[in-house]
Amino acid sequence: MVAYVRFYPTDWRSGCLGLSLEQEGLYIRVCAYVYETGLRLPIDDRQAAKFMGVHTNAYRKVRDQLVTLGKVVQTATGYTVPRAERELGAAADAHAGQTTRAVDPHKERSPVPGTIGHTPLDTPLDTPLDTRGVFSKKPNENYARSGTKNQNQKVKSSVARRGSRLAADWSLPDDWRSWARVTFPHATDAMVADQADRFRDYWHAKAGQAACKLDWQATWRNWCRTGLATAPVRAATNVAPWEAEKQRKQREWMDLVNALPGGAA
Repeated sequence: MVAYVRFYPTDWRSGCLGLSLEQEGLYIRVCAYVYETGLRLPIDDRQAAKFMGVHTNAYRKVRDQLVTLGKVVQTATGYTVPRAERELGAAADAHAGQTTRAVDPHKERSPVPGTIGHTPLDTPLDTPLDTRGVFSKKPNENYARSGTKNQNQKVKSSVARRGSRLAADWSLPDDWRSWARVTFPHATDAMVADQADRFRDYWHAKAGQAACKLDWQATWRNWCRTGLATAPVRAATNVAPWEAEKQRKQREWMDLVNALPGGAA
């Protein structure tokens, strides 16, 4: 689909903190598959596992973990990485825009056939054919803008980099809670809720520039690594959330069977 993609080490490392080697390995393979083919990973586990080059059981296990963490999303047509789809669409839209401008700058741009999506993204002022992560066919070095616009970009970039305080009505989002439960399986719901209360009170009470953050979700992850990594382990077995849910459903099923005339027999 694309000749090459830009790789931001800081974005990648901050987005993958807390992932195991298996999780990060499968995640980057899924990203590469979406970028290379412009398609979603098949719903069929055996077929998808072949594309990923792993055993079906291993693929299914780690894939479900990535879905729980929100890194991979399941759709009706397959598994995908939302950011990869957005950037593929933006690259296709930028490429189509280049062709359209040569004919009629006011004509609506048409998407390139075969791409997943065509949602445009804001691009830097000095890279008109570039997206945040995907290049079009021609490198941006050939399309440098004037120095004045570069200065405008620096001003906009400075504004965009300003942090913000934690919202006054902040409460722990569900995906943040799920990340904490999966990353720290020993942590109970009560322990995560307690950390959320501490997190909110601490940052609401803190004054000055230090209380402003660019990425509050990353701040929450770092907070959990300190607050939950040293928390006491539950006396019960260390069971992942999805496994605990499976066991709960099995117990409910056995309760229904036992309630029938004659019981399990």
